[in-house]
Amino acid sequence: MSFELPQKCDPQEELKALIILPHEFFSIGGIQASCRRILLELSDKGWGGWVVYNASQKSDVNKFHSFCLIPIEQPMSAERMTMFDYFFKSFIRHLRLDIKRHSIVREIVKNNSLGTIWIYGPFGWMLGANPISIIRFRLASRTADARLVITFGGLDSTFHRRWLGRRLLSSEEQFQAMMADVVTVPDHHLIESFPKWMRNDVMWIPNYVDTNLFSPSDDPVIENSVLFVGRLTLEKGIDIFVRAIDILNTRGLRNFRPIIVGSGVEEDKVKEFLSQKGVKVDFKGGVAQELLPEIYRQASIFVNPMRIQGIGNTTLEAMACGKCIIRSKIGEDNRPIEDGENGLLFRDGDAEDLARVIEFALKNGDIRKRIGENARRLALERFSSAIEPKAIIEILTNGLRKEKRKDKQKPRWVNV
Repeated sequence: MSFELPQKCDPQEELKALIILPHEFFSIGGIQASCRRILLELSDKGWGGWVVYNASQKSDVNKFHSFCLIPIEQPMSAERMTMFDYFFKSFIRHLRLDIKRHSIVREIVKNNSLGTIWIYGPFGWMLGANPISIIRFRLASRTADARLVITFGGLDSTFHRRWLGRRLLSSEEQFQAMMADVVTVPDHHLIESFPKWMRNDVMWIPNYVDTNLFSPSDDPVIENSVLFVGRLTLEKGIDIFVRAIDILNTRGLRNFRPIIVGSGVEEDKVKEFLSQKGVKVDFKGGVAQELLPEIYRQASIFVNPMRIQGIGNTTLEAMACGKCIIRSKIGEDNRPIEDGENGLLFRDGDAEDLARVIEFALKNGDIRKRIGENARRLALERFSSAIEPKAIIEILTNGLRKEKRKDKQKPRWVNV
């Protein structure tokens, strides 16, 4: 098998990158949107290369600007797996996909010089990040004389919240970090999952949002509309959201209109639950990225009930659109959301509390407006997309992991 760069981009060898994205490339999601945005910026800067990603269905799309897209079959979701499923039932399938992924990587490395091999996003043991697989990536980067960059995301399944899952997650992150030249994380709390002696080598680069594309509008909103955007999975808290909707519907909240954007493994169960309860919901399914800003603008409030610590891209997009956002409170550190100032918080996993906060926000327009304005201001000051690609390019072109600092307890935030 052979791969060639598109004719419209002929980058120098040090500007060729191989991106390993263990997710759908074109679906709604923070990792996917962030990766697409960065690739656009890299293309404008003269970068080109390949993106090897998981795909649940065949696609005719084979290029994304100056990057060739190479899809492989999507592995089984860990969302509803039992321990037996996770360790045994899906092992053969994941092994086969892992072999296929590395055969593609080997072919690219053999025929091309690379500047960077970049594993972007959550990449657990069963998604191909077992020790042998990571060692292969390390060897491939050495063969190509390229930097190995790994970007960790949040915990991506309910399995990882179990005791054994947390131990595996911690050990896999540490092993991957030891193999990498550069390690980045999108949320500062993720640095704490690494031993203290490793934290100095972990870069904190927060997620960012295009504040020009996602911006407020003077058009009227849909009265009493409550918006959820994201994968319909348990870690995203879709079950909490629909139970809160049912509670508000039972209370007879006037003209209440919930809107759900996205799809996922829980979709059928969500629809069945709401149908049994007689709750009307506007299901929009998967939506193209360019259509999302208008959906955010039309909503009265935005809810992100995910069980994963961190702010999340959809929350940033809603904040950039000047929306009052409601977020689950996980632990003591929920930065940068300040309850009552630039957002509203509810107790994690508590549908009753979420229903209470939603009702409070819908009945207090002045507070909702003030929070939305503060959220927009925060998005402009801290999370503008003009910053992130520059930091990523700096990491890809410089061996920042070799730089040492004296204050090893503080996470490093790459500023440019």
